[in-house]
Amino acid sequence: MASPRKSDPVPPGRRRNNNSESGKDIDLDSYQHFHKSGYDFISKALLLDESGRGGDDRAKAVEFYLQGIAELERGVSVIDDVPEHLRNLDEERFARAQGIKDKMMKNLKLAQERVDDLSEELQLNRKNIPAGSPDKKFGSASLPRNAATATGAQRKFNAAAKDAPKIPAPRQRNLVTNRLVSDPTRAPRSVSGGREKPTPPFSSRSKLPVLKGSTTARPDSSGAVTPKTQRKHVSALKNVDTAMAQLILDQVIDNSPGVTWDAIAGQESAKQALQETVVWPALRPEVFTGLRAPARGLLLFGPPGNGKTLLAKAVATESRQTFFNISASTLTSKWVGEGEKLVRALFACAKELQPSIIFIDEIDSILSARKDSEHDAVRRLKTEFLVQFDGVGTSSEDRILVMGATNLPQELDLAALRRFPKRIMIPLPDDEARMSMIKRLLRDHQHSLTQADFDEVAVATEGYSGSDLAALAKDAAMGPIREIDPSRVPTLKHKEIRPITKEDFLESTRRIRSSVPESSLADLEKWSQKYGDCT
Repeated sequence: MASPRKSDPVPPGRRRNNNSESGKDIDLDSYQHFHKSGYDFISKALLLDESGRGGDDRAKAVEFYLQGIAELERGVSVIDDVPEHLRNLDEERFARAQGIKDKMMKNLKLAQERVDDLSEELQLNRKNIPAGSPDKKFGSASLPRNAATATGAQRKFNAAAKDAPKIPAPRQRNLVTNRLVSDPTRAPRSVSGGREKPTPPFSSRSKLPVLKGSTTARPDSSGAVTPKTQRKHVSALKNVDTAMAQLILDQVIDNSPGVTWDAIAGQESAKQALQETVVWPALRPEVFTGLRAPARGLLLFGPPGNGKTLLAKAVATESRQTFFNISASTLTSKWVGEGEKLVRALFACAKELQPSIIFIDEIDSILSARKDSEHDAVRRLKTEFLVQFDGVGTSSEDRILVMGATNLPQELDLAALRRFPKRIMIPLPDDEARMSMIKRLLRDHQHSLTQADFDEVAVATEGYSGSDLAALAKDAAMGPIREIDPSRVPTLKHKEIRPITKEDFLESTRRIRSSVPESSLADLEKWSQKYGDCT
């Protein structure tokens, strides 16, 4: 091993007489110095890489990554240069040196892959790399490497890399991705003292960002958080069970509902109320402050099948917020205590990915009135949800909205009802809305209905919900098929099927009836007059 150049500082604990070459010692302090130095550079790169600011920070991160790569390569090369007689003379110390080398190799490979990924993303080249970039300072660390032009140190490193243990590609479902190997400042353990325990994970802030093939990415041009950013943000969560947070991400995040106001017929008063309550404050938060600050809870109630879920998704799309679509089954578990953990993970993820909307369909199944006969685990789940809902662990500036939908608002717990200051009823569609829905349903089908026919069908479907009208249109579309001889169906041509007529709809009203009883409508109207905001 060559002695250090005069321009190079002597690392702490490294002797200039280079005892490893003189046949006296294997210098573990020297190897640890290279490991720690490279580790520190990569840690600095991680902080910049995860800052989310992109641009200059990403370019600076590449510099630190390359400096760390250079240090790790030098450390690997030094260990590879240990003479054979020293390896045999002190097998235990050399085994410890190999352990340090293995850690350096793992960090080195991860850092190299991340540099390749960042270089592609930023489209870095020699033309736009800032002056003094690391590819000029550290020639041995420049990527990609060409075996034909590699230096001696590079060739030694490449040879060592071939024999290095293979690192499996990170699983996309794993919340903690590609950790750096443990802090090198701790002295390596002797391999002769029994089985070595697995290397403990580094802190949550010291993970390498997701590499190629992962689903992590940056926010899109509209400012909405994409699924790729979600894992990156949530990886920084503290005091949250990572398995629970991963379950929230994998199963319930619906980031791009893609539903707009135009896709929902009718419900104009509800749309207006939702715009004033949610959409406008989300788009102009600097205006809606103080007394204009939006409510943190919003309840949509009304008969089933009238678009409460669609309205919630339209709100998320129009306001460009992350949308958590939650059901009761998501927050319940057969294991005692896991329900509360899921609730905490849900609100922690929503806080990290804000502005966000937590939408809970059939919220009465979670926050129904508490009873003496209910199970203790159910009571604890309700209590935890209400505590988190009330803002424990969040500040008044956090932009998190909890939206609930229910057909039975009268069954909600009073403590839960207090947390939903905005309560909007979603009524059955009126004549105009029903006519608009039928036109939309027939848009891609041949029909002979005139405007007068649409008006007549709309009147005949008084009391039908949106889902009832969809079922009615499906049945009416089968009318022309029912008139055809069954033996002709296998060879039937599409042009031989007659258009759908008004009579098909009127005939279908005998088979498809309204699913909303009048008594249920009366109860909802009465509750709305007492507690609701608009009808």
